[in-house]
Amino acid sequence: SSEEPGLAVGFLEEGLLLEAPLSYYREQLAQEQDRFQARRASPFVGGVSATALHGSDVLLVATNHAELVRLKSDWQTIETMLPFDTADNENLPLIGYGSLLIDGDMLLVSYRFGKTVGISEVDLRSWRLVRQQFYADRFAAFPQACFLNDQQLALVTTEGVSVVDRATLAERQFVRLEGGPVGLACVEGAAWITDTYAARGWIVDASGSLSASFSWAGRGSNTLAYSIERERVYGTDPVGKSLFECDVKTRACTASDPIGDKPTNLLVDGDTVYVTLELSGAVALVRADDLKLTGRVGFPGSPRTLTLIPSP
Repeated sequence: SSEEPGLAVGFLEEGLLLEAPLSYYREQLAQEQDRFQARRASPFVGGVSATALHGSDVLLVATNHAELVRLKSDWQTIETMLPFDTADNENLPLIGYGSLLIDGDMLLVSYRFGKTVGISEVDLRSWRLVRQQFYADRFAAFPQACFLNDQQLALVTTEGVSVVDRATLAERQFVRLEGGPVGLACVEGAAWITDTYAARGWIVDASGSLSASFSWAGRGSNTLAYSIERERVYGTDPVGKSLFECDVKTRACTASDPIGDKPTNLLVDGDTVYVTLELSGAVALVRADDLKLTGRVGFPGSPRTLTLIPSP
């Protein structure tokens, strides 16, 4: 199993990252043990809120400090940097990170910065800030971003979605959305966005036009993930305690039965959807075909993020 790909789980409160082979999760289903046997564990990195891979390094951001963290391939060496520059880097406003997007050797990171939303571009070779852009957002939370295409990004704020130029990070279009837009996935050149307060979503194309909508039987969603292989968008419904999927062609959506308390992040791999259950202290394994719960792997903590790790 030492050569098998793994799944890394980041913890919101405990401040670390644990990784184990994919087969370990399946083996644990029948046992429901609280003691998780990690193949690799990181040193303290803060309450993990988003992760991404760059080669064999893990990039992550936390809820309780402002630095971007690079966990090197030995899972012991840590490098940090501020992915933005201000006149006063010693007295920073409240930071809340959204997404980490890898584009070759460049990283794009979205974040709340006081009462603004920011996007920064970081060169991962030199580990330096290249450019940054800020946008006004009165109720800035945890802004998510994704690649619409090679030239444009989508960025969700509490008031709507922006179409952003990839090269300059300048806003090109803005679409106001009533409700609580939060969850985001880029699907075939369009942005799918979910409402945190209602079981509905909007579809905005790259020209900035509101082209369609979708809905499911539930309460609301903060997280979406697109499976190209399955041509499905998957999302979590924390209040409804469920998972849902939508066909990208028909926009018809199906919701699962409850799978645990506060499902948050998710990752689709093959025929399995892995879902963090933040208040259940577990990761749920759900069949991607019919959204049936296979089982849960328990943790002594609050799992928040999931990252597929290639074979070491």
